Amino acid sequence: MNLNEVDAIIFDLGGVLIEVDYNRTIKAFEKLGILNAKELYSQKTQTELFNKIECGEITPHFFLNELLKHCPVKTTQSEVKEAWNAIIGPYDKRIIVLLKELKKTHKLFVLSNTNSIHIEKANREWSKITEKPISEFFNKVYLSHKIGDRKPNQSIFLNVCNEQGLKPQKMLFIDDSIQHIKSAKLIGLKTHHLKSMEDLYSFLS
Repeated sequence: MNLNEVDAIIFDLGGVLIEVDYNRTIKAFEKLGILNAKELYSQKTQTELFNKIECGEITPHFFLNELLKHCPVKTTQSEVKEAWNAIIGPYDKRIIVLLKELKKTHKLFVLSNTNSIHIEKANREWSKITEKPISEFFNKVYLSHKIGDRKPNQSIFLNVCNEQGLKPQKMLFIDDSIQHIKSAKLIGLKTHHLKSMEDLYSFLS
């Protein structure tokens, strides 16, 4: 698409800006002894426990203790945390150059379904590619556990548009989850369903 048609770009975080692999966490959970890990957690569906941690309705301590109930007796909270964070991979260094160029002409935002445990790990990964905080590259970073709402709820997209004083039709939303893309389209946002992280660079160049 022609980027001149939009004033702002909203990026998902995991699977768009930073590598994520749901299977790594599922396998790590299974290794700990959580036999129904695939049913508990995946990209398309997840249980209420995961929804609550992403909306900031429960503390990380409570969340990890609930997962411990599915594990063998001797499993530690730190082991569960490590398994939960297995999903988070590295950032591509090229993202820094891309964001610097895009910010010259567009407002940039992050809109992510996430939680404080994953963000802690993601921030450590970010520090490996630049000394500057991620907030310096975006006009605002919206995290579900901070704002108490999550995709694909249409309310989360409308809140971003209203807060920033931007029309949905003038915003481009990039996400790797089709259910989020469909929801954004319904309220008028321009969208791009990212099939691979590599696609980001060819699409925005």
